[in-house]
Amino acid sequence: MEEPRQDENGIWHAGDGAFATKEQAEDYLIKSSEKLISRRNDGLWVIRGIDGHTFSRKADAEAYLGRSTTPKNNLWASVFPLLLVGVLGVSVAYLFTGKRNGGDKAKMDALFLCQKSIAATAAYGKQNLPGYSEGQEGAEAWQFLWPHGTFYFKNAFGVDVPQSAKCQVDLQTGRISYLLVSDREIIK
Repeated sequence: MEEPRQDENGIWHAGDGAFATKEQAEDYLIKSSEKLISRRNDGLWVIRGIDGHTFSRKADAEAYLGRSTTPKNNLWASVFPLLLVGVLGVSVAYLFTGKRNGGDKAKMDALFLCQKSIAATAAYGKQNLPGYSEGQEGAEAWQFLWPHGTFYFKNAFGVDVPQSAKCQVDLQTGRISYLLVSDREIIK
């Protein structure tokens, strides 16, 4: 199939037409090539002016001309991006939900036990639980730290007083083996 050509005046030519832009000339060639391809009674596709060549699919005849005149309907090209986003989404969710191994449930149980125990040491009023602590798994215990000022207890006058805490939970028993709240050892 011929390519559009530009003359010295900047006019694009394709077939028997003249066009202002290359894109218009290419569109003309595509449309005129559609008229070149036809389907015979036996279902095969042929290109007018080219004897001896038959094609089982129209896309094959178009490819022979060097251009595609029909949009490609590639299912894989449209499904792949959605599949990729889905796999990435599930992977990210898996990483952030803490479901990687069985130890995470034990860690969260230990953390909650520490939070409840720390809140129970407050002298005045009902206290909120201390926030999340990353914690570390040692050889014998989970250890959680809350630096000074990461949570507060009210004093007798209702004023929030910054607190700190350290809590260890035995891996075997699931019980608190050590609890320190603002320099007071609660459990040794």
